[in-house]
Amino acid sequence: MQNKWVINVLLVIIMILVVAGFVVYKYYNYFSAFYHVVTNSNEKLEEKKLETDQRAIETIKEFGIETVRPLNEEETAKLNSGELTEEDAVNIVLGRLDSETDNKPESNTNQDNPSVNPSDDSTVSEDLNEKNAEIAQLIGKIYVLKAKFTSELDAVEQWVHSEYHKLTAEEKKSRSAKVKIGREAYSRALALEADCDSQIDDILNRLTLLLEETGQSTALVSEIRKAYENEKKVAISYYMDKI
Repeated sequence: MQNKWVINVLLVIIMILVVAGFVVYKYYNYFSAFYHVVTNSNEKLEEKKLETDQRAIETIKEFGIETVRPLNEEETAKLNSGELTEEDAVNIVLGRLDSETDNKPESNTNQDNPSVNPSDDSTVSEDLNEKNAEIAQLIGKIYVLKAKFTSELDAVEQWVHSEYHKLTAEEKKSRSAKVKIGREAYSRALALEADCDSQIDDILNRLTLLLEETGQSTALVSEIRKAYENEKKVAISYYMDKI
């Protein structure tokens, strides 16, 4: 009888450990983000965010796409309002369009041909040119997607502050009222992350296929994914701290 009780206790402990392990694995970014929040200041988090942004840009430039930059706040606002199309946003990221003048800058002959030397351009087939152009387009789309994700996190932050200010003086003293807002914000952030992850995965899978078909290294995909995960972790930490 005692042995049976011990076995049951052990089974319960194992189940708890399995569930705990699953939770840590599934929400690793949030556990890691919380650690960043309690161990770093706002300034340090912002510094880390800028560092990861810069590393991603350098990786892409090494691949052969010289002109690439994130959308600024004004451009992101125009994208969210519909004033700027996603196609134009991608062209701005890749330096093909000036958001101030709506004019195309001086073209870079190698911009749509990553890892291809301009002197060898005449030997590159039309199919290869098209695939390299799509590679550049996909990289630009990643930056547009990250801009959308960040602005959507901004919206969650604004919602939290708005809901908090709606609380009565008595409710603001109540832990349950604030926890309710926090849970909803957490749920919204999780949904945004899942949607962004899914779209990034689709883009990177397509990018991997194109790189393999054109005989180019897929190391870029690994670097982009690493940069994305780092940026996401820092971004989550940044907004957790602000909220």
